[in-house]
Amino acid sequence: MKKKQISRRNRLFLWTWQGCLLLGAAGFLMTSCAQDGFTEETFETNVRNTQVESPSADNISIKQNSSGTEQIISWPVVLGAGGFECKVVDESDEANPEVIFENVVDGCSFRAKREDDAKYRIFIHALGNKKYNNTDATNTTEVAYNTIVEPYKVIPANTDLAEFFDSEDIPDNKIDEVTKEVKAIAYNLEAGASYTMSDTVSFGNRKVLLYSTKAGADLKITGEKAMFEIQNGFTMRNLRIDAGSSNSTGLIMCSNTPDTSVPYNESVYTEAATTGSYLIYEPVEIKNCMIKDMKKALISTAANYGWVLRVFTIMNNIIQMDNEKGYFLDFYGSGKSSAFKELLIQNNTIYNIKENNSQFVIRFGNASNAVKLFGTNNNPEKGRFNWQISNNTLIGVFTAKDFGNNIPNNACVTNIMTDNIFYNVWRLQKFIQGNQTRTYYNNYIWSDGKTSIDGTDKSTYCTEMDPGFTAPDTSIDLTKAGGGLNLTPSGTVFTSGAGDPRWLK
Repeated sequence: MKKKQISRRNRLFLWTWQGCLLLGAAGFLMTSCAQDGFTEETFETNVRNTQVESPSADNISIKQNSSGTEQIISWPVVLGAGGFECKVVDESDEANPEVIFENVVDGCSFRAKREDDAKYRIFIHALGNKKYNNTDATNTTEVAYNTIVEPYKVIPANTDLAEFFDSEDIPDNKIDEVTKEVKAIAYNLEAGASYTMSDTVSFGNRKVLLYSTKAGADLKITGEKAMFEIQNGFTMRNLRIDAGSSNSTGLIMCSNTPDTSVPYNESVYTEAATTGSYLIYEPVEIKNCMIKDMKKALISTAANYGWVLRVFTIMNNIIQMDNEKGYFLDFYGSGKSSAFKELLIQNNTIYNIKENNSQFVIRFGNASNAVKLFGTNNNPEKGRFNWQISNNTLIGVFTAKDFGNNIPNNACVTNIMTDNIFYNVWRLQKFIQGNQTRTYYNNYIWSDGKTSIDGTDKSTYCTEMDPGFTAPDTSIDLTKAGGGLNLTPSGTVFTSGAGDPRWLK
C-alpha cells in the first residue's frame, strides 16, 4: 500500500504524541529509581545526616492505566530517602472510608485499583535512609482527587439520541491540567430515564463519554441502521440497551467517512510496514452495560478503511446476542488492515441465544499485516500486542466457528486467558495460539450438546467440567438485576472463582 502523506493536523498529533512519549520516558527514569540498575549510593553519597522531605503535592503525578482499572501514582526522586510510606483511601462512602493500598514503597511510584465515580485521598511520607543517618520527614503529603465526571451536557429524558446529536456541535477535546490526558466530552443520560435511537449517531473526531450514573439509563434502538459511529475514543457506561431493531454491522462502528484530522497508524508507530490504517489512540470502552438482542458485532470496522484501536476494553457487562451470522469483534469486514493492540475483556457475561455456525468470534483481516501495523520485522518484540480475557462467563460464543481467525501466532502477542467459564464455545486455540506469549489457568469448558469440545481446548487451555447451570436461551430482562439471569456455578467451578464475579457473590 502506498504510504499516505501525513497532514499538518496529523503532524501536530505526532508531535504531541512523541512529546508525551519523551516525557514519559524521562518520567520512567525518574520514577523507577529503585529498579533502574543504579545503586542507591550512586545518587546519595553526598546526602547524609539530613532530614528528608516528602514530595510536594504539586510534584505528584496521578494517571490511569490504559484500561482505567488502576491509578499510577509517581513522584520525582527524593535524594536521601530510604523509602516511602504510602496509603490510598477510597472516600466515596464518607461514612465508611476504605484503605485500598498501604505499604512501604521502595521506589518512586506505585499502583492501586481505580474505579469510576470514586473519591480518593493519597498519603505519601518519605522515610530517611538509616545507612546515611538520614531521618524521616516530619510532613506527610496528602492529595485528594476523584474520578467523578462532570457532564458537558445532560440529555433530557425521552430524547431521541440520533436527533439530538444530529443538531449537536460537539466541542473540541481539551487536555486535563493535572493528568495531561485528553478529556472526553461527557454526555449524561438521566438515571432511570428512557431514551431512543432511530438512526446512526456520529461523534466525528471527538473523544466522547456517553454515560449514566450507577443507577443506569435505558436506551431502545428503534432504527435498523442505528449505531454509534466513532473516529476517536469512546466510552459507553451504565446503560441498558435494547439493540434488537438494529441490523448494522456493529453496535459501534469505526467511521466509513473519517475526518482528515484522524491520524494514520504510521504517524505514531513510525516503523510500521503496514500503513494507511486510521488510528484511534484514545481508549474505546464498554463498561457496566446490559445489552439485549444484539444481532451483529459489538464493534466493527468500516466497509472501506482499515482501523487500529490502541486500547479496547469490555468490562462488567451483560451482553446478550441474537447473532446467527455475524462476528462479535469484527476487524475484518473492510478487507483492509485492522486490529486492536490492547484488549481487556473482564468480568462479563456474554451469551448468544442463536447457534452461530457462520462467523468467527474475533476476526482480523490478515495476521501478518496486523503485526506490521505497529512495526516492521517478521519476529517482533514481545508486548507489541497485550490481550487479556479473564473472569468471564461466555456461552454460545460461537458454537461452530473458531474463537479467532487471522490472529497473529507470534511471540509479539502477550495473551492472558484466566478464570473463565466457556460453555458451547468452539476452538479457543485459534485465538490463544502456541507461538504467542501465553498465560492460561483456571478455565473451564463444557457443552450441552450444541457443540463439540475441541481437543486442544480441553487438554491445554481448560478443564472439561460441568459448571452446574443451564445455558440461557432467552433474551435478558433489562428491568431486572442481572438481566433476570442466575448463572451461579457449582462445585469446583464455583470454589475456583471462575466466571463472571457477579455470579459468585
